[in-house]
Amino acid sequence: MSSAYTSLILNIKRVSGNVIPYEYNYYVALAFYTKLNRYNTEVRKLHDRDNISIHTFSNIISQSFKFGTNGISLDNGFIIFRSIDKRMESHLRLAIAEDPHLRICDATYLVRSIKNTEKPKPKDSYKFRTLSPVVVRDFESRTKYVDSTEDLELNLRKSMTWVLENKLMHSPEKLDIKIFNGKRKTVRISSQNKKEAITSGFNITGSIEADPLTFELLYYKGLGSKTGLGLGCFEVDY
Repeated sequence: MSSAYTSLILNIKRVSGNVIPYEYNYYVALAFYTKLNRYNTEVRKLHDRDNISIHTFSNIISQSFKFGTNGISLDNGFIIFRSIDKRMESHLRLAIAEDPHLRICDATYLVRSIKNTEKPKPKDSYKFRTLSPVVVRDFESRTKYVDSTEDLELNLRKSMTWVLENKLMHSPEKLDIKIFNGKRKTVRISSQNKKEAITSGFNITGSIEADPLTFELLYYKGLGSKTGLGLGCFEVDY
């Protein structure tokens, strides 16, 4: 794996509490921000209007869950965490060594293990599926998020090209994103109770054609906007 990036699997088990909200991504993000507080103060502001998110993480992936009227009951599972800054790994590992618990609303999960994952083998084109919903800005208005599958492909490609060029200072040699299927999923992007706190995300299958560095930046940063809130994480060659 490239020394510049990190990809981890965190195995978790519930030790207290019951259900977590259906739109739980935001609350998992808060748990990670707590663990990364030292990184936030010593290395780089993680939650800043002028900074883009440089990490992402998946949904809680589990075969042990039940849907209820008030949320999801989830006993155990794992979370994939990635970043384009490998320093984030050491800060996260240290914080979890000091306190191996992640609090998600009224439930508490024990991090039982952390393991590094393998880097995808270089290819000219990758098929992918998202492991957490993608939120895509409307490239023309910039103040709205895409809420229809018809607008996903073009806006995602334009948005990611703009982020690469203007925020990560990287000009892609090649970047083409195709969307095969997109299913709408509501996601939380704020703790407030206002209507704007919930927006449209999409679970996507598609393909990415990109030069190696461009692909790596997308893979470890995540697709779309607000990836640090647990959005836009994807896996390849499903």
